[in-house]
Amino acid sequence: NIEVRNKIASNLKARNLKIQEQEIRNQKLGITEFDDDHVLDNIGSTIKAAIIDLNKFLNQRKKDPNVISKLKDRFSDLVVHHNSNMELIYHFSRIYGYLKDTTSELELIERSISLDNENPKFVKARGLNLFYSGKYKEANSDFKILIDRKFDLPNNSSKKFSYSLIKLYLLSFLFQGKYQEILDYTENWSDHPWGIMLGTYRASAYRRLVEGQNNQDGSRESAYLLVLEIFEQIFNSQNYPAIACKEGVKILRELSGVITYIDQYSTKFIQQYLVFVSNHFFEM
Repeated sequence: NIEVRNKIASNLKARNLKIQEQEIRNQKLGITEFDDDHVLDNIGSTIKAAIIDLNKFLNQRKKDPNVISKLKDRFSDLVVHHNSNMELIYHFSRIYGYLKDTTSELELIERSISLDNENPKFVKARGLNLFYSGKYKEANSDFKILIDRKFDLPNNSSKKFSYSLIKLYLLSFLFQGKYQEILDYTENWSDHPWGIMLGTYRASAYRRLVEGQNNQDGSRESAYLLVLEIFEQIFNSQNYPAIACKEGVKILRELSGVITYIDQYSTKFIQQYLVFVSNHFFEM
C-alpha cells in the first residue's frame, strides 16, 4: 500500500529530524549526560524520540495537560516492550515527577538504579525525591554517595550538577540541624570551585549553632567573629554575590541586638562589627 508506505517514510523522516534538532540543541546549550535533557546516542530512535518530546513538553512555559497524558500512555507502552531500558524507565519517572506522584516516581527511579547503580543522575534523582518528601537523612545518604565519588567538583560532572548536588547536600544537613556536619564539609571552603556557596553555608551553620544562646562564655562572640571573617573574605574577593548577601543581611539583623547587650561583648568585637557594617551594609 503506497499510502501506508509514504506515511511510514514521513514518520521516520520527522523522527530523524527531531533527533537531529536535539543533538544540535545539546551542543548549543552544553547539555551533558548529567542533565535530565540529555538523550543517549545508543538507544533506539523510537525511545529517543519519546524522550525528546518529553523534554520539549517540560521546557514549555504553557503546558497542555492533554500532552502529558498522551506522553504517559506512550511511555507506558514503550516500557512494556523495553522493560530493561534504564534510560526509558528513568525518563518515565520524570513524568510522574511532573504529575507530583512521588511514590510512582520513586518506584521508577529505583528500577532505573537497579539496572545501573553507577549512574549519578539516577542516584541524585532518588535523593531529590526523598529530599522533597521530607526524608532528609535518606536523601543525604544518596548525596553523600555522589560527593564521595567527587561529583561535587564541576570537572568531574558539570557546573549545574555539582552546584545543585552541594546545595541539596548542605540543605539536607541544615534541615536536620546537623550544623557540625556542614562545618566539616566546608572546612576548606575558600579552595573549592563553589567556595562562595560553601562559605555562606558555613557562616549559616556557625550562626545557627549559637542561636538563642547568651554570650556568657564567649562562644557566641567567637562564632560571630568567624561569620564576619567569612563574609569579609567573600565580599573583598568576589564583590557582593546574592547568596552571600542574603545570609549576610540575616546575620546583621541578628547582630543588631549586640548594641542592646553591649556589655556582654568585647570592645574588639564591637569595633569589628561596626567596621563590617560601615564597609558592607549598603552594598549588601
